[in-house]
Amino acid sequence: MKTLLSFILLCSVSFATAQNLRLQKKKVIDSITISNDSISESYSIYLPSNFSLESKWPVIFIFEPDGIGRRGVHFFSEAAEKYGYILVGSNSVKDGKLEPNLQVYNRLSNEIQNLFPIDDSRIYTAGFSGGARLASSIGVLSKDIAGVIAIGGGFSASFPPRKNTFAFVGVVGNTDFNYVELLNTTSFLKRNKFDTELFVFEGEHEWAPASVLTRAIESIELKQKIKNINVQNNDLVRKQYEEDYQYASVLLKEEKPIRAIEELERMQKNYRVLFETDSLKDKVKAIKRNKVLRKFIVADRNAISLEKTIRFNYLEYFKEDLENFEMDNLGWWDEQSKVIKGYINDPDAAKQRMGKRLRGMLFTLGNETAGLFNVEKNKDRLLYLNIFMTLANPRAYDAYLEVMKISMIDVNYEMALYYAEELFKNGFKNREKLYAKEGISLLRITPEFRELASKYLD
Repeated sequence: MKTLLSFILLCSVSFATAQNLRLQKKKVIDSITISNDSISESYSIYLPSNFSLESKWPVIFIFEPDGIGRRGVHFFSEAAEKYGYILVGSNSVKDGKLEPNLQVYNRLSNEIQNLFPIDDSRIYTAGFSGGARLASSIGVLSKDIAGVIAIGGGFSASFPPRKNTFAFVGVVGNTDFNYVELLNTTSFLKRNKFDTELFVFEGEHEWAPASVLTRAIESIELKQKIKNINVQNNDLVRKQYEEDYQYASVLLKEEKPIRAIEELERMQKNYRVLFETDSLKDKVKAIKRNKVLRKFIVADRNAISLEKTIRFNYLEYFKEDLENFEMDNLGWWDEQSKVIKGYINDPDAAKQRMGKRLRGMLFTLGNETAGLFNVEKNKDRLLYLNIFMTLANPRAYDAYLEVMKISMIDVNYEMALYYAEELFKNGFKNREKLYAKEGISLLRITPEFRELASKYLD
């Protein structure tokens, strides 16, 4: 049977893509091209070890903002193997280009559904950051999507959620600058009766660990089992209940009461049709009454409330700066960077997390805005934005290098040397990158620069 399966898959893919590829199970296969000679698009795929052509399979289309399909597929492969999912990661999406990306998805979806026996009722999309917004947009626009797993990002402003036609699973790091956005998104969806979950992990703006994504898939699987409940599934659901309760207990032992409460409340919602859940409700009440644990809860709520106010003010001031890009305004942002540093160094862990989120937010504002301009036409704006990024994140080394480059366009050696030293002071050690940077060759041959390089790099 294994030989026959390989032969059939080989023939199918060869016919569809004119490639002589052999798809292997339990392995990420990369760079499979779409069967369209006029379009150069490709994808990565993962087939679980129990895959066969005799059954229909759930599929997750995964979008990575850098268009590296195998990366997203890799993070989901543990869950796919455990629960039997086909994973497909596009190599052709481009971050920030929503309309073309939707067309990429349509071609990819048609390709996969022509090649493999897909369960039409269990088609999911997932993605990280800009890929999450693409996955959510597809959920909004398509009637065929059963659920969306959005990591480090919510919905695109162009396609907000309207109709309750798909489940939404948010996944976010507790110091991700999009953390508050995911909190607000899931709260909104719950108020509008969407089937919604939110999983929080220890981390910044990054792909969630495989273990967290497995829990996200488990939440989808749980609903599927409850929907099609039978004696066998009931035993599986009971086992999942016990595992979830154990996870909540671990969170409590680690003094993470907010996440423990979230887990227990999730259990109440998911299991109430099968099991008695009053004990879970009582457990939540007991946590909230515990004086020690309550301090963590209050601190986190206060930090979130403060963060929302600060974020609003920062966005308003940044919008004003976009109008004129006056260098004098950078002094105020310098003061704010010191305030944020104070939060990051605060004894209160909730304020530390808030500070890291605010720092990430400001850097991302500067970085994404800088991507809208080119140095030939918008030199002064790019100078402002790159200095802004060095204030937001003192280890944003590329921003220092850009400031040095733009300074040399104006033959401003003083500014270029100042930011060269700031670059070195903040830990930059990549000599090869420094000497490969275009636009600063005249700076590098000056005695002052050589002295700095010798002092910090040798």
